[in-house]
Amino acid sequence: MRCFVAIDVSEEVRLSLGRAVEQMRGLSKGVRWVPSDHVHLTLKFLGEADDAMLLQIQERLRLLCSRHAPFAFTVLGTGGFPNLRRPNVLWVGLDESGPLSLLSRDIEKSMAELGLEREEKRFSPHLTVGRVKSVEGLEAVIREWITFKDTVFGTITVGETLLMKSTLKPGGAEYSKIAGFKLGLDKT
Repeated sequence: MRCFVAIDVSEEVRLSLGRAVEQMRGLSKGVRWVPSDHVHLTLKFLGEADDAMLLQIQERLRLLCSRHAPFAFTVLGTGGFPNLRRPNVLWVGLDESGPLSLLSRDIEKSMAELGLEREEKRFSPHLTVGRVKSVEGLEAVIREWITFKDTVFGTITVGETLLMKSTLKPGGAEYSKIAGFKLGLDKT
């Protein structure tokens, strides 16, 4: 099963992103916009895991998350990977939250101890909202996307992380929740 660890997005952020994307939807058929109910913050892509590995992952996440206090961060700004001159991905950014970086680092370390591949790139928190499939009409999308560079899309309060399953389909990936892990349950 193909899976990843994520943080869900608040309804406030989903609605704000949906309004922004709606302004650009007709500008280019070359961008595949992520449906607002699929937008999430990926903390760690795990790849393929069998049932035995899933049990180990869940046990580690349960313990690890219980040791992290709930926190919040703001969703703001826009950009593209690798850049906005030739983007493959259009994203919205997050304020650099210390607790978010610490949680990500701890998950990365814990999953590496299970033998899962360690991410080489530095954690760059973002929400993917569009994938560029063609450059046709892309200039118009980028001109509009840049107008949101200082926009605050809302706040996300993080009280749990999610273990998610990703199923690849011709129309894009479908996501489903395997389990949730509450933050801050460990009172010792």
